[in-house]
Amino acid sequence: MKESILTTKKKTQQKLNLNESERVLLFMVTSRNKKSFDATSADITEEELKSLNFVRENWTQEEIQQKGLAKDGVVTSFDDVSKKAESELAVEAPFADGIQKWQLPINLPGFRVVMTRFPPGAVVKAHEHPSIPGFTKCGQLRIVVKGSIIFNSKIYKPGDWFYIPNGVAYSFTTDPNEETLEAYYYQYNGVAQQPLRFSNFGLNFK
Repeated sequence: MKESILTTKKKTQQKLNLNESERVLLFMVTSRNKKSFDATSADITEEELKSLNFVRENWTQEEIQQKGLAKDGVVTSFDDVSKKAESELAVEAPFADGIQKWQLPINLPGFRVVMTRFPPGAVVKAHEHPSIPGFTKCGQLRIVVKGSIIFNSKIYKPGDWFYIPNGVAYSFTTDPNEETLEAYYYQYNGVAQQPLRFSNFGLNFK
């Protein structure tokens, strides 16, 4: 337990090198919220990002390579890098408890694929992915792999899917009797070759 706490603390204090897209979005956020922060800086810690209501949503291919999880050729769920990705490429899930969410270690230019594991009876609170002019590209495609998701009074079972555009609020619950696993596809936000790794769900540009 002590090692886990120290690892988490070290991670939140680690400097992140922000790209141009991320610096511009930080400037937009701090300007709208009238918070004091040097958004022109290329470096920031995860702790500072969280204080501005940002959450990590993905990892870049460069970060995946730095973690030693990039693999040439065919990549499958049976590979060691795929098992390690469950912890090394974890992303945040702020709208429900007990969720495990991680990015697959594959290079799919322009897109990211995330797996999400829900405990029985998980409740994903109502939220929306912001629609930000010049940054957001598309919405989210969710495909049920195991268990089920109850969304808009319909039960989605393995093989079923639903798509939600950015700027549309939604919520759902999962199978009350067993674990649910879903595949989650969405396009990288940000300008070309400079994807946003972080989201701010407090933004509203409508």
